[in-house]
Amino acid sequence: MKYKFKDWTTTETHDEPVSLEMKKNRAREIAEELNNVRKWNSHGIGISAEILRRELNLKIDDFGVNRPLNEAVQKYHRLLSDYMAKMGQQIVIHTREAYESLK
Repeated sequence: MKYKFKDWTTTETHDEPVSLEMKKNRAREIAEELNNVRKWNSHGIGISAEILRRELNLKIDDFGVNRPLNEAVQKYHRLLSDYMAKMGQQIVIHTREAYESLK
């Protein structure tokens, strides 16, 4: 909610103000739906942006249409994948605040 809905200020259909409670409820709704293992039939397999748009009505920016950003993300992914392989790491968490490897 803190990041996904930070710029959500008005509803799309009625142009009404969005409250903090509305943001919390929407985040909870999405989390519960994503946690529905009967619907998704798996754990740890990616869900495409198109499915998330269609099934969960999520607004998702496609960074692939922004060539410089797309290239930067691909370079970062290759660098991180190479580093993980060389260090024998299978899982990493990288946030703005920290980087942590989990073996």
